[in-house]
Amino acid sequence: MKKAFLGFALGVVLITLIGLGIILTQRINDPNSMAIETNRVIPASAKADVPKSDLTRAPDPAKEPPRPQPTRSPQKVTPPDSELRLIQTVSNEGAYKTSDVLEVRYEIERISGKETVHALGIETTLPRGFAFAGMGDGTWPDLYPKEGHSSPHQFAWIKVPQFPATFSYYIKAPEALRPAPQALASVAIFRTTAGELRSNPATSTLTPAGATDALEKKLAAPLQNMKKPDPPTVVQAPRERVALNRTIANTYTPGETMTIQLHLSYPDALPIQNFAVTEQIPKGWIFQKMTPTENGPTFSPKPGKEDLLTFVWDSPPTFPIELTYSLDIPATEKGTHEITGQAIYHQDNEEVRGTRIVSTLNQP
Repeated sequence: MKKAFLGFALGVVLITLIGLGIILTQRINDPNSMAIETNRVIPASAKADVPKSDLTRAPDPAKEPPRPQPTRSPQKVTPPDSELRLIQTVSNEGAYKTSDVLEVRYEIERISGKETVHALGIETTLPRGFAFAGMGDGTWPDLYPKEGHSSPHQFAWIKVPQFPATFSYYIKAPEALRPAPQALASVAIFRTTAGELRSNPATSTLTPAGATDALEKKLAAPLQNMKKPDPPTVVQAPRERVALNRTIANTYTPGETMTIQLHLSYPDALPIQNFAVTEQIPKGWIFQKMTPTENGPTFSPKPGKEDLLTFVWDSPPTFPIELTYSLDIPATEKGTHEITGQAIYHQDNEEVRGTRIVSTLNQP
C-alpha cells in the first residue's frame, strides 16, 4: 500500500516539473512577454521607426522660448581713500619776460575717503633761474620759502586746513631769458593712518615771450609793475604772544661751531596748540645738533640740515622753554649774515605768528 502511494506522489511531481519547463521555454522565445514597465515603455516597432540620432539630439534652441539672461550691475570704480587732488594755475598763462613776477595759485581738493589728514605739504620744483618772491592770498601754509630762494620749494601746514584749501604765491623770472619753455611741477604730500601719500602731479609750462613790439610791451607793463597785495592780517583781541629771545654772539669765526640759545615765554592763560619755532640760518651753514631738554620739541631738524630749521611740539608745551642748538660755519665764510626766528602756533582756533627776531652776525 505504501509503495503504491509513494509511486503516485512521484508521478505528480514529475508531471508538474515538465509543465513548468514548457512555460519557461515559451517566455524566453517571446521578448514582448519579458518587457517590464518602469517609467515609460517604448514598443519595439516604434523604436524601429525613429532614427537613432533623434533619440540623442539636443533640443533645437530656435524652437524653445528664449530664456531670460541674468543682468550684471555695472562695477563702480572707487577711488582710493584719503586721496587729494592738486590744481595749479599760473597768471598770464605762464608767459613771462625778463624779471617778470608771476602768481602761482594752488587749490587742494579732497576727492574721497573719511580718514583724517594729519600732515600736509606741497613740494614745488621751479624752472631754472626762477626764485620765490613772496606769499599771495588764501590759506597760507605755516612754513614757506624765504624770498629769493630758488628751487625746490616746500610749503607745509602745522595745522591741516579744511578742504578745499587755496593759496597763492609769487615767483620772479630770471634776468636772462632761456630760449625754450620750462615746466613748473608740484605735488601735494600728505599722511593719514598709513605712510606718506602723494596727490596727482600738477605741471604748468612757463614760456618766455619773444615779441618786442610796442603793443605787447604796453600790455605787459601792468604785470611787470604789479604790486603784491599786502598779506592778510589776523584780527584778534589784544593778547600776550609767545615771546622769543635769542642769545648769540655778535661775531662768528669761519670753520668753527656756533651755539645759539632760544628763550620762549608765554604769560597768557589761553591755551595754545600746534606750536613750532622756525630759524632761518645763513646759506651754507649746517645744523649740527640740539641739546635735549625736559620740555623741548618733539621733532627737531636732522643733523646736516641747511637753510630753514623747524622745531615742532606735538602737544601744548610747558613754558618757559630753553632751546639750545649749534651750527657748523663753513671755513670759507665771510661777510655779514643774519639768523631770523619766529614762533608759530594756534590760539583760540586762529593762527598766530610771533614777532620775527633777527640777529646780525659779523666777521671779526
